[in-house]
Amino acid sequence: MKVKNLDVVVDSLKPLLREYLERQGTTFTHSHFQCPNRIAHRNNDDKPSASFYPNIENFHCFSCNQNGDIFTAANLLEGYALEGNDFIETAVALAKQFDIPAEIEEDQYDKQQKRLREMLELIRDVSHKTYKVTEEIKQYVIKRNLVEIENSIKFGYCNYEKLTNFLFSKGYTEQDLKDAGIFKELINQRLLIPIYDEGNRLISFCSRQIREDDSQRYYNASTSLLYKKQEVLYNFNLAKKSEWIFIVEGNLDCLTMVKNGITNVVALSGDAISEKQVRLLVKYGIKKIILCLDNDQAGKEATRKVIDVLSPISEIITHVVELSEAKDPDEFINKFGIEKFKQLTEIDAFEYKLRKYSSSNLDKNLKEDLIKFISNEQSFIEKENMCKRLAKVASVKTETVLQEIERIEKVKSGDYGVTTSDIVNEKDSFNKEIFLFENWSQSRGKLLGLNLMFPIMTEKLDGLQNKLYIIGAEENTGKTALIVSMCLNLVESNPNKIYVLYFSLDDNARTIISRMLANKTNLEINSISNPTWKIINNPTLDESTKNAKMKQRDDGLNYIRSLSDSISVKDEKTVRSMEDMDRLIKVYQHLIDNKQLVVIVDSLHCINTTAKRETRDIMMYISDKLKEWTTKFDVPVIAISELRKLQHPGMKPTNDDLKEVSDLKYDADATILLYNELHSRRESERTFVGSNGMVYPVVELIFYKNKTSGFKGTLFYKFYTDTSKFEECSIDEHRQYWSKI
Repeated sequence: MKVKNLDVVVDSLKPLLREYLERQGTTFTHSHFQCPNRIAHRNNDDKPSASFYPNIENFHCFSCNQNGDIFTAANLLEGYALEGNDFIETAVALAKQFDIPAEIEEDQYDKQQKRLREMLELIRDVSHKTYKVTEEIKQYVIKRNLVEIENSIKFGYCNYEKLTNFLFSKGYTEQDLKDAGIFKELINQRLLIPIYDEGNRLISFCSRQIREDDSQRYYNASTSLLYKKQEVLYNFNLAKKSEWIFIVEGNLDCLTMVKNGITNVVALSGDAISEKQVRLLVKYGIKKIILCLDNDQAGKEATRKVIDVLSPISEIITHVVELSEAKDPDEFINKFGIEKFKQLTEIDAFEYKLRKYSSSNLDKNLKEDLIKFISNEQSFIEKENMCKRLAKVASVKTETVLQEIERIEKVKSGDYGVTTSDIVNEKDSFNKEIFLFENWSQSRGKLLGLNLMFPIMTEKLDGLQNKLYIIGAEENTGKTALIVSMCLNLVESNPNKIYVLYFSLDDNARTIISRMLANKTNLEINSISNPTWKIINNPTLDESTKNAKMKQRDDGLNYIRSLSDSISVKDEKTVRSMEDMDRLIKVYQHLIDNKQLVVIVDSLHCINTTAKRETRDIMMYISDKLKEWTTKFDVPVIAISELRKLQHPGMKPTNDDLKEVSDLKYDADATILLYNELHSRRESERTFVGSNGMVYPVVELIFYKNKTSGFKGTLFYKFYTDTSKFEECSIDEHRQYWSKI
């Protein structure tokens, strides 16, 4: 989403801080008011300690030192975002509250989100009407004792065929259903339950079986543009208003509690909690969590795992309620009543683990688990108390537990104290560096980096190393084809050893996959991306040719599919900023086990940043980030930069033709410029004829800067334009071309 008059909207909102606080029910005295940072005040700041300072557009709390403007207040009171694209949504939402006109310019991504949300709302409303007149589903809800909330929750029920026919009549398509994560098994003749995000926007559905012959008890919608299960907590739109919440597994557990007056409850919709769900809890200031997961082995294991995830989070206290005589909260409440549920004893997470330790034979593992738990505790008083409790159960001295805690904390912090071995090692440290240098230099007979399957380039670069490579090229000269060829070559020549994370900011993923398929099958890109028109219905091809080409395409598709554990292509649908890429690199570092990650960025001129920076500083920031990745994540980074349009046809590019020259040429470890003479001059001495009789260009890769191996010069590549393939010229062909430079 873009707002043309964003600056005007922001400036118009700032003076409305007092009016916003009044609308939020803030208590005012003569000179002070309740601090918006309610979480920091145990008594909700009943004796107001904030005031407007230094002007009416800003506030300062003299108790907790919180300060800010209307946007800070909206973040603290309603959870609105303060950074990146989400800040724009914050500004628009506040502008709507105060009838300030915002000139919204929706991009394709925003329009699609809006379309899907409207479709989901239609599904909810239509299925709710069907629910009201369907006796079978009504009887099921009566049986589950959920009739009282059927309208507030808007339970749904539908026949998939009838619903989809209705949606198609309204202009929606099969692709819309797929994009929204909707599938037949999810919604066909089941209890349909809407799912909302923390902003109370409908984003998806889950469903529950109502018949015994339905093998799947629960279904969640597939991941979609609107819904990612690991980022959502069911019912958090209501529960976020409380400082403490219950966490249960199933959505019906949650609904049973809501029906009985406990609204501060969320469901995991599974048996694990993700980092993003934890961030959501912290963001909205949840101070205490009571885990009440299922009373079976899986539920107990899930409780342990959730505790492990939450224990390092100092802002949240975790307690546990254990059920007996029932498998989950829904069954317990329906069996014994809500009052008995409220009387269940809650114990802190450490006590829960301690009880498991005292009743288990797996002493060593659980003991280490408990010690790690204690080391995560921030309060020294509480930490000492835990040590005493563990020492008593384990029949050891408290000092012994403290020593073990200290050992773990030293490992975590890297502070081991000074030992004799430290002194000896440090005394001889420079000799060790010389020894390592000699081993490195003597190993130069081997490649230092990855094999690129371009033999001459691989030799000249000493392999693809964990460095920053900038490839500059004019538009439409073959830079994407070069990157696709390098990507496939890397995966093929280093099987099961690398993972390529390909950020395609200039082309969508479909385009890149088409080029990969063309590269591997030698079929034209147009035939790959539109087989029905170019192959199946092509009147110039006979049936045997059509079948052969389709088989070629299918074989290629299966091959590319087999590379899914070695390549991932991310386009602008999922990557919209430098920060998005940084986050995904961290994610993939965890996903790929021991493989070497390779990062490709195409193209630099398309990168945005959520950081608030002057335009002239953005490329400096991006350049610094690219360089940082090579050392922080220990990865090679290949980034594509467009060249300025060359002043004279036939003039070869130089470093100064990089659009982002001032920063990139200094941060890059290697600068490689692609020159396609046939494209630039419309004629060239360096061409070749393919087996199909077509004339193709021979392009130059000019190595202007190279700190990785020292090689500077020109290499030559045959570029098959219709199949997006680069092929390195032979050494004899290189000698021939070099002689004419």
